[in-house]
Amino acid sequence: MNLSRAGRAASTNSLLHQRVRDVIRDCGFQYEEEYRIRGTYYVVDFYLPEFHLAVEADGPFHKKNRDAFRDEIIFKNVGVLVFRINKEHLDFDLIKTMRKLVEFCEEHFVTMEERLIKEYNGY
Repeated sequence: MNLSRAGRAASTNSLLHQRVRDVIRDCGFQYEEEYRIRGTYYVVDFYLPEFHLAVEADGPFHKKNRDAFRDEIIFKNVGVLVFRINKEHLDFDLIKTMRKLVEFCEEHFVTMEERLIKEYNGY
């Protein structure tokens, strides 16, 4: 199920979405909002091009099984990993959430040269 444009617009302005945007901004990452993943019809909440990473603000309408399937398709088709942040993460420990995002980016960072080599070699 895809959200309609109106549904996506409403979710974009949600408090959760705004808080996740603040986390990304406070971590110092460049990002694009409501980014369409090339080669798919999926739109992610945030895309961090430097890390080839999508960040999703998981509100109450998200379903784990469906989201895991979607994340797998995005990764298999274009190699974009998805980092999910839900309201409980932000409410429980904002600093820990920021640290996890930074650690995830550092752990999965692949330079553009490495990415091009992998794509060229068919990995």
